[in-house]
Amino acid sequence: MNEDELGNASRATSILKVGSRSVAVFITAFALSTAALAASTDDARSPDALAQRFVAAVLSKSVDQRKSIIHPSTLACMNPQTQPYFDWIFSKQFRIVAGSKPKVTVTSIGKHPVVMPTDGHSDYPVRPSHQIQIDFVTDHYRSSSVVLFVAHDGVQWREILPCPRGDVIAQSRANQIAEQKEAIRAQDLRDGMPRALRTELLGLLRDGRKVEAVRRHAAATGTDLSTSKGVIELLANGQAPQ
Repeated sequence: MNEDELGNASRATSILKVGSRSVAVFITAFALSTAALAASTDDARSPDALAQRFVAAVLSKSVDQRKSIIHPSTLACMNPQTQPYFDWIFSKQFRIVAGSKPKVTVTSIGKHPVVMPTDGHSDYPVRPSHQIQIDFVTDHYRSSSVVLFVAHDGVQWREILPCPRGDVIAQSRANQIAEQKEAIRAQDLRDGMPRALRTELLGLLRDGRKVEAVRRHAAATGTDLSTSKGVIELLANGQAPQ
């Protein structure tokens, strides 16, 4: 092999090596992009992945993370006028305290009539295909449940919240104000609670008798059951007086 042939062979070998590296890089990049796409694509047969994202969003108490799992059709009806309604929903959910792994129950709605808690005052922009019930259990005497209506948007499962009408928006503002006042009252009652009653109620909670604790507080203080429930929730959550 002469000098020119040797040079051509060397250049061909270099091109082959570069080409091999380029192909390897391309294959690696393609594999990574495919894996990322697969990771962001939910199984269209079951909305379990959405339940996990909902729990993470609620526990993070991040409004942006909470919004990230909402269907675009619901996001489209979020504006300064409707925001109080959604703020009210988020604030209630952000008060959830989770202990053990939540229990998730998925129900297919199918073609059955959809019965959703709107009272005819709000419109669901997209018909949901499934209902998810998530039961949070903090310990043996504290629990809460959330029901989500969901649909698959072609890539991920998303929650569908109703788009509120004017009367619902006004009511949500009133609810927020009432809840704030009720929370302040519950804190005042907790802070001013006689030591003997506090000890008795904490004992009932330790025994898993939360309902009885609510009734005992109502009977001892003359408050309504709703207010007493708020006081007992504060005690159950371990919130000591300031």
